[in-house]
Amino acid sequence: DAVLLLSPEYHSAMSGALKNTIDFLSSTQFLHKSVGLIAMAGGGKGGINCLNNMRTVMRGVYANAIPRQLVLDPSVFDYDRDGLTKEAAEQVDGLIEELKMYARIAQEVKEILPQVVHEELDGMYSVAYGNMVGVLIEAMKEQQIMIDELKKEGHISKTENQRLFTQKDLDI
Repeated sequence: DAVLLLSPEYHSAMSGALKNTIDFLSSTQFLHKSVGLIAMAGGGKGGINCLNNMRTVMRGVYANAIPRQLVLDPSVFDYDRDGLTKEAAEQVDGLIEELKMYARIAQEVKEILPQVVHEELDGMYSVAYGNMVGVLIEAMKEQQIMIDELKKEGHISKTENQRLFTQKDLDI
């Protein structure tokens, strides 16, 4: 399950209609869902404030706005064919594919870390990525113990030893 938000930039923010809709829906509809962001604005730096505003609001409703985002300015619209230019359409398709990838991750993560996956009332899954940090740190600690044991037993050669990252290398 995922959400794609699109808004024109009005006065350095998303449209009031979109903000009112999000406020009406509340966080229960967005909780841990993957969200893609697209803004429409006139050239230059237009659109970035809208994207930042949407990203901030999505954090407020506990959604996971994906890293990829897109600004569409007037030059990317093909007004004769009532669509986008080929390059802009490919960028939108790429964002949608990435959004789908994030949405599918929940099914894969559920089998490994069920404690960070939430099943929604509609049967869709979402991931609480913040809850994964502790589990990943503990896994790195266990991995380091295994590496140290292999070193002691001589199972790791000097060449292999130089390639392995340790907690010291990562400043953990």
